[in-house]
Amino acid sequence: MKSLEKISILLADGHALFRRGLKNLIEENSRLSVVYEVSTGNEVLALANHAGFNIIIMDVNLPILSGIETLKEIRSLGNQIPILIMGITEQEEIISSCIKLGADGYFLKSEEVENLYKAIYEVAEGKKFISEKLTSMLFDIISKKNIFPYELLLSSRELDVLRLLIMDKNNREISKLLFVSENTIKTHIKHIFAKMGVKSRREAVKKAKLWEIN
Repeated sequence: MKSLEKISILLADGHALFRRGLKNLIEENSRLSVVYEVSTGNEVLALANHAGFNIIIMDVNLPILSGIETLKEIRSLGNQIPILIMGITEQEEIISSCIKLGADGYFLKSEEVENLYKAIYEVAEGKKFISEKLTSMLFDIISKKNIFPYELLLSSRELDVLRLLIMDKNNREISKLLFVSENTIKTHIKHIFAKMGVKSRREAVKKAKLWEIN
């Protein structure tokens, strides 16, 4: 996705003082603008299909309708607006639920504002983000359950390429199916290998099956 010169935001948090302070911090960055500021999940749902913003940033514990419930409802309606969830919890169950329900990122409120800017940029531009402090938790998921929230590791295009590798397609076939050059496919595969920690197609396919990518 093309980099956005200006990112417009729907910001949702039930704590008025925190929300207003966060809005001020966000708008210290000239690329960012909070165009809607709400306090409940119901208000987010009412605005979710409106034009005028590029990303929803909402607290996981919104009043009336929680952030998780709001996320679930938005995705059930087929709305793929980029959504960044923020919270204070590092509980695996909550974070995993957000990921499975279609959140594009999870940001810890204890992180520095520079990391928030990075999270907003990446999510608004179609990428995935998770706070670095949660990395160890993700590796625990891998070791204990042999699964991984791969949507946070690989871009949507990299997942497309990986799924075609699983189907035993060669570079030329993949390039034709995705309407890009073979050099672009080679670059994607290089990035896939690096992110997955593998050195060959066979290893990538094996790990993809372990991660239940299909």
